[in-house]
Amino acid sequence: MKKLLLVYGHGPDNGGDMALNYGAIDVLNDAGEFEIEVVSRFDITHPAFYKTKEMLEGRYDNVRLIPYPVGYDRHRQSSLQRLRSYTQGARLYLPHILYPASQENLISCVDRADLIVFNGGNLLFSRGLKEDIRLLGICYPLFLAKKMGKPYILFPQSMPPTTSYFGQKVLKGLLAGSSHIWLRDFISGENLRGKFPELRLENNLDLAFYINKYDDEKAGSIMDTIQCTTKFVAVILRASTLGDAALLNNNEIQGLIRFINELTGCLLERNLKVVFVVQTKMDEKITVDYISQLNCQQVKLVKEFDPLVLRAIYSKAEFVVSFRLHACILALSAGTKAVALYREMWGPKMPGIYQSLGIPGVCLNYEKSRASDVLSAVDCNHDSLRIIDERINENRKNLLSSLRKILTA
Repeated sequence: MKKLLLVYGHGPDNGGDMALNYGAIDVLNDAGEFEIEVVSRFDITHPAFYKTKEMLEGRYDNVRLIPYPVGYDRHRQSSLQRLRSYTQGARLYLPHILYPASQENLISCVDRADLIVFNGGNLLFSRGLKEDIRLLGICYPLFLAKKMGKPYILFPQSMPPTTSYFGQKVLKGLLAGSSHIWLRDFISGENLRGKFPELRLENNLDLAFYINKYDDEKAGSIMDTIQCTTKFVAVILRASTLGDAALLNNNEIQGLIRFINELTGCLLERNLKVVFVVQTKMDEKITVDYISQLNCQQVKLVKEFDPLVLRAIYSKAEFVVSFRLHACILALSAGTKAVALYREMWGPKMPGIYQSLGIPGVCLNYEKSRASDVLSAVDCNHDSLRIIDERINENRKNLLSSLRKILTA
């Protein structure tokens, strides 16, 4: 049986990240029978490593999670600890007399894999020295694969423009060594083709569209508990910058709250209940604080990070309004309309993916929009779900066809 190495297994505190894990593994399992080792984003000391291990190995019999050699968590570490992690990440590239055991483990996994698969998402960008070092650490397994002559592919990516000269050099070398590179949005494709015209790039969709299952039982129990099973709209906030690197500043938060106040008022006027869903830990405080201040019986709160449960919750909604991409994807894949709200600082992924789906008018820059525009977008796109379903099936079929050819070569 062939062995695959999936890089990376994203963490459990962001439902969208875990959706990428599930989508990637579901697609690989649909392509054939394999043993799959997954490299975690976290080292063996991090609590998220064990939670991710429990979720992935509990769902898939053919999956084993391994830790990353370097521990890095910008939200839990002090500045000194982050500097130490950066140094350790850069040190991976230096010649070694004695490898740490965790690095030996990763090297062995790359060596025994028949194919290395870089997971989909939004990791490959850099705009300065700090992100150059981060990029080096993220790309290390691909560097190993290239050095060992192992084939590697990149699952569908969004790539914001990389403005760092060093970052461009790193990306160009690694992308050129990949046999297949898929992009999940047209805008990233335009950016990359402009910078690296020699690369062979294929368009596809975000991996979360390809998750195979729901957890309808748990979702039903959650909605029963808050007495909200029909006539509700799910709203998902985002309180962070690109890549969840930091929280929005106070002015940005106030702008977001003003928009949400207007939107909530419009929804309540339509006699709809409003369920705010926290699917990412970073968004929890702003969401809880907002609902507490609102103090309205028609507004409810759900905190859930499992994409299988989230997908089932969104399937029950009248429609979804989300500042988080993967809430939109989970809703659309479940047959529920979803209006995406974005700002330019979050990169091209939301407008790019909605353009790829053929529904760019349902993705709005909320800094240039009114709440009434959200309702207009829902009302005017009667045929969008049929178009989306066709696009999902077509792209999934194309991805599986390419994968099977790669894996049987």
